[in-house]
Amino acid sequence: LGKISTMLWSECAIAKNRIKIEEIINKKRQYIIHWAGHERGVSLLKYTRSDILLFFLREYYKKQKFGLIKYYLKVLFIFVTNRN
Repeated sequence: LGKISTMLWSECAIAKNRIKIEEIINKKRQYIIHWAGHERGVSLLKYTRSDILLFFLREYYKKQKFGLIKYYLKVLFIFVTNRN
């Protein structure tokens, strides 16, 4: 038996640079990414690897009744309130 890492901090080099969103979509990466330490109340778009967060947000909403409508409204709200 060996030891493997399954949890990554969102700011570590592997999470920032080596994980491709396609690998997550195709279930080729089995990491848990932890976004601890980010400023609360900041838009998801400002988080490191927001593409991964948005992917899982969509997956979450897809399982709900009218979920994709809720997802697109949520994302629209994120983009509209994040204009700088």
